[in-house]
Amino acid sequence: LDYRGAGETSYEEVKAARNSIVIDRHILGMRVYDVLRAIDYIMSRKDVSKEGIEIWAEDTASLIALFAAALDSRIASASLERMLATYESDKGFDYPASIFPPHMLKYADIPEVAALIAPRTLHIKYPLSPTRSRLSKEEAEKIFDFTKRVYRELGKPQAFILET
Repeated sequence: LDYRGAGETSYEEVKAARNSIVIDRHILGMRVYDVLRAIDYIMSRKDVSKEGIEIWAEDTASLIALFAAALDSRIASASLERMLATYESDKGFDYPASIFPPHMLKYADIPEVAALIAPRTLHIKYPLSPTRSRLSKEEAEKIFDFTKRVYRELGKPQAFILET
Protein backbone atom coordinates (compact mmCIF):
# COMPACT_ATOMS: atom_id res chain seq x y z
CA LEU A 1 0.00 0.00 0.00
CA ASP A 2 1.30 3.44 -0.88
CA TYR A 3 -0.28 5.63 1.78
CA ARG A 4 -0.19 9.37 1.13
CA GLY A 5 3.33 10.68 0.80
CA ALA A 6 4.82 7.27 -0.08
CA GLY A 7 5.62 5.63 -3.39
CA GLU A 8 4.32 7.58 -6.37
CA THR A 9 2.94 10.33 -4.12
CA SER A 10 6.14 10.76 -2.09
CA TYR A 11 7.37 14.17 -1.00
CA GLU A 12 9.65 15.58 1.66
CA GLU A 13 8.65 14.50 5.16
CA VAL A 14 9.34 17.99 6.54
CA LYS A 15 6.85 19.47 4.09
CA ALA A 16 4.34 16.73 4.84
CA ALA A 17 4.46 17.46 8.57
CA ARG A 18 4.40 21.25 8.15
CA ASN A 19 1.56 21.24 5.62
CA SER A 20 -0.51 18.82 7.67
CA ILE A 21 -0.28 21.06 10.72
CA VAL A 22 -1.43 24.04 8.63
CA ILE A 23 -4.63 22.18 7.71
CA ASP A 24 -4.99 20.89 11.30
CA ARG A 25 -4.76 17.23 10.27
CA HIS A 26 -1.50 15.57 11.16
CA ILE A 27 0.06 13.51 8.39
CA LEU A 28 0.37 10.43 10.62
CA GLY A 29 -3.39 10.42 11.14
CA MET A 30 -4.02 10.88 7.41
CA ARG A 31 -1.75 7.93 6.66
CA VAL A 32 -3.54 5.77 9.22
CA TYR A 33 -6.81 6.81 7.56
CA ASP A 34 -5.41 5.65 4.19
CA VAL A 35 -4.55 2.24 5.65
CA LEU A 36 -8.02 1.90 7.20
CA ARG A 37 -9.68 2.74 3.87
CA ALA A 38 -7.49 0.14 2.14
CA ILE A 39 -8.71 -2.39 4.71
CA ASP A 40 -12.30 -1.39 3.90
CA TYR A 41 -11.62 -2.18 0.26
CA ILE A 42 -9.82 -5.46 0.98
CA MET A 43 -12.59 -6.66 3.29
CA SER A 44 -15.27 -5.74 0.73
CA ARG A 45 -13.87 -8.21 -1.78
CA LYS A 46 -15.63 -11.55 -2.09
CA ASP A 47 -12.31 -13.39 -2.55
CA VAL A 48 -10.96 -12.31 0.86
CA SER A 49 -11.57 -14.16 4.12
CA LYS A 50 -13.62 -12.17 6.62
CA GLU A 51 -11.69 -13.69 9.54
CA GLY A 52 -9.37 -10.70 9.65
CA ILE A 53 -6.19 -9.69 7.95
CA GLU A 54 -2.57 -9.53 8.97
CA ILE A 55 -0.57 -6.35 8.66
CA TRP A 56 3.21 -6.12 8.36
CA ALA A 57 5.30 -2.96 8.29
CA GLU A 58 8.81 -1.77 8.95
CA ASP A 59 10.56 1.38 10.09
CA THR A 60 8.32 4.48 10.24
CA ALA A 61 5.48 2.64 8.46
CA SER A 62 5.32 0.43 11.57
CA LEU A 63 3.80 3.28 13.56
CA ILE A 64 1.14 3.77 10.89
CA ALA A 65 0.34 0.06 11.05
CA LEU A 66 0.36 0.13 14.87
CA PHE A 67 -2.21 2.93 15.03
CA ALA A 68 -4.33 1.25 12.33
CA ALA A 69 -4.33 -2.05 14.24
CA ALA A 70 -5.19 -0.24 17.48
CA LEU A 71 -8.22 1.33 15.78
CA ASP A 72 -9.49 -1.55 13.64
CA SER A 73 -10.22 -5.00 15.03
CA ARG A 74 -10.43 -6.42 11.50
CA ILE A 75 -6.65 -6.48 11.71
CA ALA A 76 -6.21 -9.89 13.34
CA SER A 77 -2.47 -9.56 13.82
CA ALA A 78 0.30 -7.03 13.35
CA SER A 79 3.97 -7.70 12.74
CA LEU A 80 6.09 -4.57 13.10
CA GLU A 81 9.82 -4.41 12.42
CA ARG A 82 12.29 -1.73 13.49
CA MET A 83 9.57 0.44 14.99
CA LEU A 84 10.19 3.41 17.25
CA ALA A 85 9.45 2.09 20.75
CA THR A 86 8.73 5.34 22.61
CA TYR A 87 8.14 9.04 22.05
CA GLU A 88 10.07 9.79 25.26
CA SER A 89 13.68 10.87 24.80
CA ASP A 90 16.28 13.01 26.49
CA LYS A 91 18.71 12.48 23.60
CA GLY A 92 16.66 13.86 20.69
CA PHE A 93 15.22 12.02 17.71
CA ASP A 94 16.47 10.73 14.39
CA TYR A 95 12.97 10.49 12.92
CA PRO A 96 10.94 12.80 10.69
CA ALA A 97 8.42 15.15 12.28
CA SER A 98 5.72 13.33 10.33
CA ILE A 99 5.58 10.51 12.92
CA PHE A 100 5.07 12.79 15.93
CA PRO A 101 1.41 13.71 16.50
CA PRO A 102 1.18 17.01 18.38
CA HIS A 103 0.88 16.58 22.16
CA MET A 104 0.84 12.77 21.86
CA LEU A 105 2.50 12.18 25.22
CA LYS A 106 -0.35 14.02 26.96
CA TYR A 107 -2.50 11.03 26.04
CA ALA A 108 -0.35 7.95 25.50
CA ASP A 109 3.04 6.66 24.45
CA ILE A 110 3.66 3.91 21.90
CA PRO A 111 3.41 1.02 24.43
CA GLU A 112 -0.06 2.19 25.48
CA VAL A 113 -1.18 2.34 21.84
CA ALA A 114 0.28 -1.15 21.35
CA ALA A 115 -1.79 -2.41 24.30
CA LEU A 116 -4.97 -1.40 22.45
CA ILE A 117 -4.31 -4.25 20.01
CA ALA A 118 -4.68 -6.85 22.77
CA PRO A 119 -5.76 -9.64 22.77
CA ARG A 120 -4.95 -9.86 19.05
CA THR A 121 -1.45 -10.95 18.04
CA LEU A 122 1.23 -8.26 18.08
CA HIS A 123 4.81 -9.07 17.08
CA ILE A 124 7.33 -6.27 17.54
CA LYS A 125 10.70 -7.19 16.05
CA TYR A 126 13.86 -5.17 16.69
CA PRO A 127 12.29 -2.14 18.41
CA LEU A 128 14.31 1.05 18.10
CA SER A 129 15.24 3.93 20.37
CA PRO A 130 14.44 7.53 19.42
CA THR A 131 17.99 7.74 18.02
CA ARG A 132 17.29 4.68 15.82
CA SER A 133 19.57 2.32 17.72
CA ARG A 134 18.34 -1.20 18.36
CA LEU A 135 17.13 -1.66 21.92
CA SER A 136 18.57 -4.33 24.16
CA LYS A 137 16.22 -7.00 25.47
CA GLU A 138 16.17 -5.29 28.88
CA GLU A 139 15.43 -1.84 27.42
CA ALA A 140 12.65 -3.18 25.19
CA GLU A 141 11.06 -5.17 28.01
CA LYS A 142 11.11 -2.13 30.29
CA ILE A 143 9.50 0.11 27.66
CA PHE A 144 6.83 -2.45 26.69
CA ASP A 145 6.10 -3.64 30.24
CA PHE A 146 2.66 -2.00 30.20
CA THR A 147 1.79 -3.71 26.90
CA LYS A 148 2.93 -7.06 28.26
CA ARG A 149 0.85 -6.64 31.42
CA VAL A 150 -2.30 -5.83 29.42
CA TYR A 151 -1.86 -8.98 27.32
CA ARG A 152 -1.33 -11.01 30.48
CA GLU A 153 -4.44 -9.54 32.16
CA LEU A 154 -6.50 -10.45 29.09
CA GLY A 155 -5.26 -14.03 29.29
CA LYS A 156 -3.25 -13.86 26.05
CA PRO A 157 0.39 -13.34 27.09
CA GLN A 158 1.56 -15.49 24.16
CA ALA A 159 -0.09 -13.08 21.68
CA PHE A 160 2.46 -10.35 22.47
CA ILE A 161 5.85 -11.17 20.99
CA LEU A 162 8.77 -8.83 21.60
CA GLU A 163 11.88 -9.82 19.68
CA THR A 164 15.14 -7.91 20.11
